[in-house]
Amino acid sequence: MAYVSRPRGFQLRSAREDVRIMAYATETTDAAPLGLGDPVKASTNGVVVIDGDYLQVVTRAAAGDRLKGIVVGVDPYRGRAEADINLSLKHRPASKACVVYVCDDVEAIYEVQLSAAGVAAEVGNNMNQITAVDCDLVTGISKAQLDEATATTSSAQFRYIGIVNRPDNLDLTTNVSVLVRINDHEDKTTSGV
Repeated sequence: MAYVSRPRGFQLRSAREDVRIMAYATETTDAAPLGLGDPVKASTNGVVVIDGDYLQVVTRAAAGDRLKGIVVGVDPYRGRAEADINLSLKHRPASKACVVYVCDDVEAIYEVQLSAAGVAAEVGNNMNQITAVDCDLVTGISKAQLDEATATTSSAQFRYIGIVNRPDNLDLTTNVSVLVRINDHEDKTTSGV
């Protein structure tokens, strides 16, 4: 039996209490909205100054990109033009500058929906996210999933480390929730971005 498809992006599930979450900036030139659970990468635009702080600029990552981390929050005030302040927004709208909070911890563990039926032998393999899609513009939640078709022993964005152990997630059918860690992380590589 396949589970109902409810992509929720990459949800932080680390057991550690000291998971690192940092502030990053987005720019008006970035046309992709960012939702909670969206993977991001460093932008080639470097850093910007917001309220006296130098913040690295990030943008939504595509399948196969080296990752900086996962969006876990959006600041309703910092970095926004006064006309863009909207306390009900839970995502970063397209082409709007703001501050986003990103879990950029190289050891963080995330829960994510698998795009197809899983195979037990794939635990330990690497996989990419599905092709980037816009977040839900009402809830602000990402629609990102792990692309089972990209399972490989070669390099990919995420390391599949296990299935989520709970009563509503008992087997490896389509849309099962799994645990992953970022495998291709910007802070773990020796090459620049």
